[in-house]
Amino acid sequence: MMEYLADTQVEDFLRTGTREAELRQLFGDLLYEDLRQTARTMSKSPMLRETTAQTVFILPGIVGSKLSLQRFPFNDLIWVDPDDLILGGVSKLKWSENDDRVVATGVLLTAYLRMKLRLIGAGFLVEFLPYDWRRTPMDCAHRLMERFKAGEVVGATLVGHSMGGLVARGMASLDPERRTIARVITIGTPNHGSYSPVQVFRLEHSLVHFLARLDQTRTAEEITSDFLRDFPGLLQMLPSPELRPDEDFFDHKFWPSTGIRPIKEALERARKARASLPAPDGRFFQIIGTGQETIQHASVKDGVIVYDRSRDGDGTVPRELAEFANVPRFYFEGAHGWLCNQLPVIGAVADLIKHGATDRLPTRTTESIMPQQTVDEAMVRREAEAHAQELLGRPTEMAVLDSFGAGMFDPDPSPVSRRLVPPPLVASEAVRPRSKGIGVPEVFPAFDRDRAMAAAKHWRDAAAKRKRAATRAAGNMYAPAEEEGRISDYVRRVRQGLEALPTFAQRELPPLVRDMLHGTEGPEGGSVRQVLNERIIGAAKEFLSVLFLKRADRVARSVGRIVTWPQAAGFGSGFLVAPGVLITNEHVLGNPRDAEMSAVQFDYELDMGFREQRGEVFRLEPERLFITSKQLDYALVAVAPRGEDGGAIESHGWLPLVGQVGKIMAGQPVNIIQHPQGRRKEVVFRESTLLPLPDDPDHILHYTGDTEPGSSGSPVFNDFWEVIALHHSAVPELDKDGLWVHQSGPARSAAEADLEDVRWLANEGIRVSRLVRDLQRVATEADPGSSWARLIESVLEEGRKAAERPFSGGTVAAHGSVEIEAGAAVAPRSSAQPKPVRSSFPSTTGFPDRSGSKTGSMAAAMPGEGRWITGEVAGQGRLSMVESIAGGTDEREELREQDPRHGAVFALTTASGIPGTAFVVGPNLLLSVAHNLDGTAIRLMRHFRGKPSEDVLEALNADRYTVLRTAIDDGGAELIGLRLEAARRFRLMLRPLALGAADLLQREIEVIGYSEHFGTAARHTAILRHRGTVTDIHDGRIFYRGIDTDDGQSGGPIVLAGTQEMVGIHAFGFTGAEHPALRSVNAGIHLTPRRLQEINSW
Repeated sequence: MMEYLADTQVEDFLRTGTREAELRQLFGDLLYEDLRQTARTMSKSPMLRETTAQTVFILPGIVGSKLSLQRFPFNDLIWVDPDDLILGGVSKLKWSENDDRVVATGVLLTAYLRMKLRLIGAGFLVEFLPYDWRRTPMDCAHRLMERFKAGEVVGATLVGHSMGGLVARGMASLDPERRTIARVITIGTPNHGSYSPVQVFRLEHSLVHFLARLDQTRTAEEITSDFLRDFPGLLQMLPSPELRPDEDFFDHKFWPSTGIRPIKEALERARKARASLPAPDGRFFQIIGTGQETIQHASVKDGVIVYDRSRDGDGTVPRELAEFANVPRFYFEGAHGWLCNQLPVIGAVADLIKHGATDRLPTRTTESIMPQQTVDEAMVRREAEAHAQELLGRPTEMAVLDSFGAGMFDPDPSPVSRRLVPPPLVASEAVRPRSKGIGVPEVFPAFDRDRAMAAAKHWRDAAAKRKRAATRAAGNMYAPAEEEGRISDYVRRVRQGLEALPTFAQRELPPLVRDMLHGTEGPEGGSVRQVLNERIIGAAKEFLSVLFLKRADRVARSVGRIVTWPQAAGFGSGFLVAPGVLITNEHVLGNPRDAEMSAVQFDYELDMGFREQRGEVFRLEPERLFITSKQLDYALVAVAPRGEDGGAIESHGWLPLVGQVGKIMAGQPVNIIQHPQGRRKEVVFRESTLLPLPDDPDHILHYTGDTEPGSSGSPVFNDFWEVIALHHSAVPELDKDGLWVHQSGPARSAAEADLEDVRWLANEGIRVSRLVRDLQRVATEADPGSSWARLIESVLEEGRKAAERPFSGGTVAAHGSVEIEAGAAVAPRSSAQPKPVRSSFPSTTGFPDRSGSKTGSMAAAMPGEGRWITGEVAGQGRLSMVESIAGGTDEREELREQDPRHGAVFALTTASGIPGTAFVVGPNLLLSVAHNLDGTAIRLMRHFRGKPSEDVLEALNADRYTVLRTAIDDGGAELIGLRLEAARRFRLMLRPLALGAADLLQREIEVIGYSEHFGTAARHTAILRHRGTVTDIHDGRIFYRGIDTDDGQSGGPIVLAGTQEMVGIHAFGFTGAEHPALRSVNAGIHLTPRRLQEINSW
């Protein structure tokens, strides 16, 4: 039996392909395929590892270690041997503190082998570290550390899942010098307990009922009361009374008087053991599961336990009971039992081992908006019994894991032929791409073997038509492979395009073609018509050839990579077909939940200097539009109007779907823009050829060329860069028995085929004309007032408009802000408010003002260039409308003069006060925000406590400045540059740094800026430093809490605490907001890669 084998033996079987049937039974088909591929890749490309390679030990969770009874000559496997459990083997696990006959002999490979193999592939030396999970974590820690000392382990990393994280805590505490254990990563660890032990003792956990269904000798009540309730390790993981003071499950009296409850003495020992477990230190990192329905609280009412549950946890451990203060935290939306099987989690673990940091997982969790649900014990027990019944048909290891959360490799639910989105999804209902039913991703490049099998049958059925086309080739040189009717359609469309050309362009056409366009075509039939058709086609090709590459660059902007959110792991391709509407394959995004937790990444490619571009990510919004068709294999979904970096979706253009036929003929080249294997964007230019269209089914077409998994959802173009098809599958060669032919080795079934070795014949796509026809039918079923009806109509309308201009290149020019040349004058902005009253900070439709209301745009004129005035200036200036500081104490502090940042931050002053702050990022370049400049002459000043103010412009011998405007919408406040014309240069400056949300959320930052109202003096000017925490980033804005700011600090730098690294520009606060929660919130401009690129150009 495979359960008895060591993990190294199983790894060998995976590499060699032996014992396949048994391994498939153990792992299930999908997990087996993944492990097999990983093991084979490692064997084909062995990594050279130095003797100093980092050693990693994986500690499984509770019930994740195999337990055996020591016997001679072989150990008797108990957990988890289904044959033994059926005959009452659980009795062999009966707890006795002084009985050492039961030992840990391995781990449940279904849960942990994937992580081990991939960490080995990343260059680590990895071993499993099983333990007797019946014991307390500290007891296990002592025993494991004795083994470590005997083996002279040095500098190891511990990766502990669930209870394994508690054991790792104990082990780290026994190594205070940090010689043996260098780093600890916990995953889904119940640092403050969970409610699963309560459910076990009260017969409300599916694991108990699953065991009872296996065990032919005992009931669930007997298994629990006779064995499980005595396990010290299980008891110690009851919810912490410190975090749940109203529910002390360590107190025997708190439990209901009826039903099973733990023994009083055992509870008292467990309380002491929990209190003795040391807290984590600086070696620790946490990965916490979220998004699953999890019990959060419990109370005893009328003799029964009542639970409150929400999605704020991993299904077993509530988020609040997992988090440990002062330990860096990362979050992943997934089920407890399968967290170690998730690729983003595995990737984050590898990063943390190597670098002590990762950007693969967010550092904050999306707050669940699912209301807490109150349920009683009877309902929870019914649910557990039903789930246990479902588990009986699964492999035993997988069933044990699934009892702590649905399995990752469940088959996809049966899709319907076309699904319109149900009522809007809430965040708590969302799951990851390719979720297999549980809300966690399986991030593989999208490839559907069933669709590939169908494509192969389509190819075989069309063989006769391809043969007939070959016989026609000799007599029709300009369209050798096409039928007469389709030739007429194509020529008619090409003629339409030529007729739409401007007059000056038509003059460049051959005389015969020009005459034809003006009505003197000559005879209708025979060789003359053939000559005319040939001239039409040739004229179009020649005229458009010079534009081929130019248009390629333009249409490529509309093609993106489908990625998981927020990890940005690529698994498919897609493209925009209307403003804010994207199309991909149904097998890439199969349902609204998949789309809810996916995104599209544009410009993920190399630039002209072969530098890698990060691109920009836009969330998908299936609540506004989500339609799929299984038959046509397409998914249509709405895209957020703004990207993660604040860019507009319209800036990427779109590729209209033209419903007319005749866009291409068989034998002509096609072009494909794709993200194969989730890589950066690649283009296949004219290396593929369209083949004759099959008659049945008529919605597909075939073309030669090479594509890979991850290309699913790519657009297929003609030479005029019109989309002709949606790529959806490669075509494998089949033998006479329907098996997939391989380059080497025998043919195999679809499930067993090695995709890297399959002999591919062609590719298959879905014809655009058939997609449009289906969308037209969907539109007739729509409620005219719904958002998805409007978006579908926009797709159809863009296609109709493009049909009228065949040579337009297939894309609409990108919309966006027009770049303003540096130094150019800017027209005054219109005002929605009467003069001279002005808001003391920018008010836009996107930001509320300090009173909490929204106002119109500022009344301000910003000059393109101006003169710095060094004397007192008469005139209006800018009023400094300072409001009182919220809170009882002023915790702001004055920046010390010795701080090097002091020399890089200056006050923008007028005769009336300080409207804002500016700071240095280059030898003669400062940054600020536009609302600090209102057309009035200003000065650049430096102030020190107890010293006269210093005029910076005099010191630099500068008297003029140029305003530099960014072409990027800054989300409510506009970033500007001030370039000085100076004889001298600045010596001290801040370093701009573009960090994403994953790197900034929950980071401590400082806002540095000037204020006239600090301390007790009426007009004491000071440069202040405020410390706060980043709480949110979206639409190009950065929000931070815990800071009280004055007006003069607007335009000041947002820096990482204690550094000179600038990550944003402070815009304003909400001090006067009506809602108390907003009064300590501030907002600024997020320094994104695009903004940094533009600043560098200044």
